[in-house]
This record gives sequence, structure tokens and C-alpha cells, in this order.
Amino acid sequence: MGFTTIDWVVVGIYLTLSVIIGASFFRKHQTAKDYLLAGRSIAWFPIAISIIATDLSALSYIGVPALVFKQDLKYMLLVFLFPLQMIFVTVIFVPLLYRLNIYTVYGYLERRFNRGIRLFAAALFMCGRGAWLATMTYATAVVLAEITGMSTTTAVLICGLSTTAYTFLGGMEAVIWTDFMQFFVLVGGGIVILAFILYGAHWDIGHIWNVASATGHTKMFDFSFDFTKEYTFWGLLFGSLVYVISTYGTDQLNVQRYFASKDLKNTIWAAVGSAVFLVPVLLLLYAIGIGLVAYYHDNPVLQAGLTNADRVLPHFTVNILPGGARGLVIAGLFAATMSSMSSGINALTTSTMKDLLENFFPRIAERELFWARILSISWGLGATAFATLMIGGSLTVIERFNSIYQLFAGPLVAIFLLGILTRRAASLPVLVGALAGFVLTICVSSFTNIHWLWYSPIGCLSAILIGYFGSFAVELKTGSNVDDAPREIAET
Repeated sequence: MGFTTIDWVVVGIYLTLSVIIGASFFRKHQTAKDYLLAGRSIAWFPIAISIIATDLSALSYIGVPALVFKQDLKYMLLVFLFPLQMIFVTVIFVPLLYRLNIYTVYGYLERRFNRGIRLFAAALFMCGRGAWLATMTYATAVVLAEITGMSTTTAVLICGLSTTAYTFLGGMEAVIWTDFMQFFVLVGGGIVILAFILYGAHWDIGHIWNVASATGHTKMFDFSFDFTKEYTFWGLLFGSLVYVISTYGTDQLNVQRYFASKDLKNTIWAAVGSAVFLVPVLLLLYAIGIGLVAYYHDNPVLQAGLTNADRVLPHFTVNILPGGARGLVIAGLFAATMSSMSSGINALTTSTMKDLLENFFPRIAERELFWARILSISWGLGATAFATLMIGGSLTVIERFNSIYQLFAGPLVAIFLLGILTRRAASLPVLVGALAGFVLTICVSSFTNIHWLWYSPIGCLSAILIGYFGSFAVELKTGSNVDDAPREIAET
């Protein structure tokens, strides 16, 4: 059907509005603290919504329905595990990190262990979230290519460069409020898509479920202990646990939002709120995936024009939704993705400047705001370049991101767990354990058929065992109790 004039108008309005929001905060940035942490002045509700909007950009908006369309509902187990796992993060991580009054979560590691571990953890974060930025850019480009017919490479460049420009104007406060606005646009777009799916099925939910079930898309549990099988119950259970701790407890992307809160109470409410509000939104996306399975099964001519699973949601949007509604869904997706990318760039900028550059070049602190903006541009351009390398392949965007991010999540979580849950862990064994866990994960991913859900549990467990028992070895060798935890950290 193609885009109509009204669709382009709607897209233009939303993209322009996003840039205006970013530009409106440009002159408010008097210091790096304003630019990176919004002056620590934001209430819990917009922070909670911002956390969700960041995780619900193109990666989830396209990826979850695509995964259901390609596979089944086994991955949906994560929706129900997530709130329970967030309780652990909220109790163990959030109060400790907020009270330390630091810019980055990795600043805790220098106080608990030493600067070397802080630098190593920050490097793991940068690699993992750098891959996330690239995947975000690619996922958005899939949509743009579907709409316009341009090549995916051209779409990557347009998305990446425009988002980088917007991020330069943004800052944390603009990011949070843009996310807040676009969250409701995304949810509204999802509801519109589901409504047209139901309309096409004459509102017969039973028919939709029966078609999806008959074609093998409703299977939810696989209790196999085979590490090579996709999305088993045990792989999802342990893989998601490490992922949630990593994403919401040790990842600067989300922890930076905790630091932007006005006080600890608001921070805790933001963490809890994000867990509660995310569940129904994810269920909506899984419902869309099931609906698309049935819709395309009932419309073989439409399915013949679908090139791969990644494109099923934008393909449906462009070919089925009417003018205006089509533009609203895509415009909201673009704008939210830009906001999410700016969140990632903002977090990577903060970590790069505070964890790395200021440790080696202290004079950078004299012009923090200037260097923060330079780093924002650099991270945006780097993510755009890497996104062009992701074009092609058989994995969905969800699988592309997770298979990369899981390499870094396990060792990073292990470092924090050893630091927070035990006072015995010593710096050198913890660092050696994290390096060993990272190398082992790389070997597992490169030379075995083990599914990527097990990468982070393997890396985390091996790093914990080596770090903890290595500390025992140091204690036995030196004849003294190893206790690297500074008093202020222990008391906090």
C-alpha cells in the first residue's frame, strides 16, 4: 500500500517534536551533572516509565512479535520471572548504589576493590551496551527500509546519524521526558495493531489461538536439561536472572536513572514501578505476535510478500493499517527508538568520561560538559558504523542482541555479587575470576553448540567460584583474613 501523505505528516510531526524536546533542554545544561544526571531532581514515575521505554524500543517492539512468529511462546516465561527477580535487585543493589552519591555504578567497584576492577567492569559495560546501540540502530532501520523501500544500509545511516544529532541536544532530563511521552505512543500503537488483527479475525480470539496452536507457536515450556536446545525452562530461568541483575543492578544504562532521582524513596519506587508496568506491555507484544501468526496464516498472499521474521510487524503495519494509523505506529516507534538510543549514548558517555578518561586525564574535569557532548557524538557514530555490519543473517533482533550481550553480563554480575554479598572477596582473585569467566564464555560461544541463554550463567558462576575460592587461597597464603571492603561500603 505504501505510505500516504498523511502518514508522512504524522511521522514528521513526531520526529520534529522529539527533536524540539531535546533542544528545549539544551540551554539548561550548565554543568555535566545537569547533562548526565538531570541534576538529581526527577520523581519516580517518569523515571520508571523511562526505564520501560528504553527497553521497549525497536528491539522489543519488533523483536518480541518476530520471535513468536518465528518460534513460539517459550520466551514469554521471562515476563513472569521479571518482577520476582527485580525484588532481589531492588533490595540488594538500589539502596546501596544510590546512597554512595556516585556518577556511575562502577564507581562503587573502585571503593570496594580497586581502580583496575572499576576499569574492567566499565569496559565490559561499554562493549555490551555498544552492541545494544548498534542493534537498536539496525532494528529501527529494518522498519524504515520496510516503509520506504530504501536499502537497509541507507536506513541505518539515516537512523544513526539523526539519532546522534538528537542525542547531542538531549541530556538525561530530555531523555527521560521524551521517553515518558513516547511510551504512551508505543503502547497506543501496539493497541492499534492488536485491534486490527482482531478485526481481521472477526474478533474471534479462539480462532487466533487455535491457528497459532496448530502451527506450533503456543508452546510455553520445555523442561529439557539439554544445554543446546533453544529456550528451555532452565535456560530461561538462570539466563534471565543474570540478565535482570546485570541490566537493572549493574548496568549504567538503567542505574543512571536511579542516580537522577531526587531521593532514595523515589529511586526504590522507580525500580518497583518499572517492574510492575512492564508486564502488561510485554504481554501486549506477545499477543500481537500470536495474532500475526494467525493473520498471516489466513492471508497467504500477504505472507508471500514477507521476506523474514524481523519484518513481520512493520510489514503488517504498512500493508494493513489505514493512513494516519500507519504513520502513528511507525512515528511512535521511531521516536521512542531515538529516545532509547539517546539513553544508551548518555550512559556510555558518562561511563567513558567518569570511569576512564578522568582517571587518566584529570584535566578533562575542567570542561566536563564540552567533553560529554563530544563523547555523545562519538558513541552515536560508532554505533551507526557497527550497525551496518549486522545486516543479513538468520537471527531475529532479540537473538542478535542477547547472543552478544550475554557474553559480558555474567562476569560483570559476578564482580558486583562478590563485592556486595561477601566481605571476603579480594581484588586480585575477583579480577582474575572475571577475566576467566569472560574468556570461558567466549570459548563456549565459539566452540560449542550451547544456547546463548547459558552464556551469562556460565560466565557468572565461573567468575564467582574463581573469585571467591581464590580469595580463600590468598588468605591461606598470607595467613590473614582477606577483607577488602572499606568500612563506609560495609556500613552502607
